[in-house]
Amino acid sequence: MAFVGLLVGIFNGAAGGASVFSFPVLVAIGLSPVSAAITSAIGVSPANIFALVSKRHEVKPLIREHAKILIACSLGALIGAIALIAIPEENFKKLVPVLLLIASCSLLLKVAPALTALERRIEISLMLAIGIYCGYFGPGQGVMVIAVLARDAGRSVASVNISKNVIVGISNIPSICIFAFSGLVDWAMAAALLLGSSAGGYFGGRVVNRFSRNSYKWIIFSVGITSTVWFIYKYWIA
Repeated sequence: MAFVGLLVGIFNGAAGGASVFSFPVLVAIGLSPVSAAITSAIGVSPANIFALVSKRHEVKPLIREHAKILIACSLGALIGAIALIAIPEENFKKLVPVLLLIASCSLLLKVAPALTALERRIEISLMLAIGIYCGYFGPGQGVMVIAVLARDAGRSVASVNISKNVIVGISNIPSICIFAFSGLVDWAMAAALLLGSSAGGYFGGRVVNRFSRNSYKWIIFSVGITSTVWFIYKYWIA
């Protein structure tokens, strides 16, 4: 599981959305979907923080720049985490393929040359919705954050990735606090993921500049669609 965490961390630090790897692996080895989502969230979230180590001088300005987004996304994560624990698991299973498909297809949003004031406000609203999604499910949050930020063509691939790591890393804190006391965490698996994803996140953050905007999107889109098909078979057909 530490090796899975390492791969997750590398891809998550470099492109985002790689937690779609850890969730199906945890389900495949026997965890319930809700427990897998919670364990994955706790084990993988630090990858976003460690991906910032090599870019730490850029973090404070980005926190100030994205302050409203961080507040909206954190509030959404808190709401989503409470919903995950409260809503029956069978309902969650049926939603998994839909949630992953939404995350993947969000990458197809058209890039805008520049965002208007209205579009900036819409961006904050979308981040609130993404935060709820993060707290409720988790895998694919980085993909969705990237998709929203990348609509502004003035943001480079590298700046979008760093902003993604800042937003996801900080906004996950409220949901992680709730999950830690939920009694649904497989701590052995979470620790193994934590070890691997933390190391992987550092290396992933260093290689992001090698991605073009299109390859950056299509790598994660492919991962998301593949996982969606797998969960459609597992929860809707099998």
